[in-house]
Parts: sequence; C-alpha cells; structure tokens
Amino acid sequence: PDLRLRQQKDWSKHFLEEVESGRNQQLERMGKLLSEALQHEQAYDYSSGIHTLEQVPEILRGVSIPDQSLTASALLSRLQETQTESQCLDKLIRQRVKSRKLNGLLSEVEHLLKLRPDRKDLLKIKDQLMAREAKQCATREKTFATGLQLLKEQDYEGVLKELEQIDADLLQPEIVQLREEAE
Repeated sequence: PDLRLRQQKDWSKHFLEEVESGRNQQLERMGKLLSEALQHEQAYDYSSGIHTLEQVPEILRGVSIPDQSLTASALLSRLQETQTESQCLDKLIRQRVKSRKLNGLLSEVEHLLKLRPDRKDLLKIKDQLMAREAKQCATREKTFATGLQLLKEQDYEGVLKELEQIDADLLQPEIVQLREEAE
C-alpha cells in the first residue's frame, strides 16, 4: 500500500516468475545430468559419471527430482565409492600378481569383475587363477590319499613329508587330523 513501493510490485511479480522459471530449468537440466550419469554407471565409466554430476550446482545436489529415485549427491557418492574401490582393487591385484602372491586372489579378481565387467584382461587372470586352484585341489586330494596310505603302512615321517606339499591355505580338517595322527 505504500506509494513509494507500488512501482516495485510489477517488477517483483516478474522477478518471481523469472526465478521460478530458472529453478525449473535447473531441475530439468539436473534430471538430464542424472540420467546421463546413470548411463555412464551402467557402462562402468565411473569417472565420466562423476564428471557429469559435478556439473550440477552444489546447492541442488541434495534436491530430489520427481522422475528420479535418488539425488545427485547420493549418486555422486556411490560413483566415487565404486571408482575408489575399483582403483584400489586394481592396484592390489597388480601388486599381488607382480609379487606372485596368488593365494586368495581369485575372490578379489571376481569382485573387481563385478565392478568392472568391461575389463577383458581380468577374465584371463581369472581363468588362470581358476586353473591354478583346480590343479592345487587335485594335488591336495592326491597328496591326502597318499598320506592315508602311508599312515596305514605306519610310515609317519612319510605322511608328514607328503602333507608338507599341501599349501597352508588349502588345508582341510581331515588333513589337519591326519597330520596330528602322524605326529
């Protein structure tokens, strides 16, 4: 009602419409960026998804969009965690392969393949590790059978010597029991 402010009334109405229009445009753009980031995630290109979501203004990252089930900050966090985990596993696998510490590596390779199924080099490593594990299991079974036979023959030193060939990671309760009986 103040006469001095009446001239501002039209301006304020127009300004509020512009602000609402700008907000709607930002939300629409954010929806497109979220969709694009989800596509990058499905393609296992986590760094591109992170880059896409970094284009969302900081103030809007926590805002929910009606057609999206998650916020930009939640998706950004998930992509960053997945990328970090993927990089750490990759580094660990490279170090362990280089130092020839292969026991238990198969589970880590399989976990990285779940995060990055696009990595064909890991498939080769997985196949090699599976073949190695199968060979070790076959050797363990053969050695265990030989150990049982030696125990029947009362060759206790032979049993212990035979069981030393089995890798400590592949020991089973029956093998431990056989070793204890021989000792």
